[in-house]
Amino acid sequence: MDSEGSQPGRTGMFFIGGAAGTALATVIGFMTMMALDESVALTAPTTATTVGAQGTQVTLVDSADTSITFSGTEFAYSPSEGTVSGGFELIFENAGRVLHNLEIEGVSGLLLEANPGKSSAETIRLEPGSYTIFCSIPGHRQAGMEGALTVES
Repeated sequence: MDSEGSQPGRTGMFFIGGAAGTALATVIGFMTMMALDESVALTAPTTATTVGAQGTQVTLVDSADTSITFSGTEFAYSPSEGTVSGGFELIFENAGRVLHNLEIEGVSGLLLEANPGKSSAETIRLEPGSYTIFCSIPGHRQAGMEGALTVES
């Protein structure tokens, strides 16, 4: 041992094996995941003027005739479906514990993303029709995070 009480060649690291080590690694991994989720910068563009795969164009507008709010949790939207008309404000509130988002199938260029406890909104106009909304975070849609949006003229 040296004068500071440590052994030469040893670092400050230690190993915990067995079930205690597995539990500690799980807790550290979860805490790291939560820290990363809380620090995610919301840099995705919300301007949407592109034509989607279905030929659907989403246009940003200045005023809304109606609005609709979808609240996302693990792993569903509430309400699971809604109807709007004209120019409308689309609001996504994240009531979950991890990062979620809302996209509209067949409409490119629109992504509403929010960290837990936060929201995101855009005032838009879509062609009348039926649309599927979904969370594009890997695995979330497959776990049931999708819904329906009907746009009337």
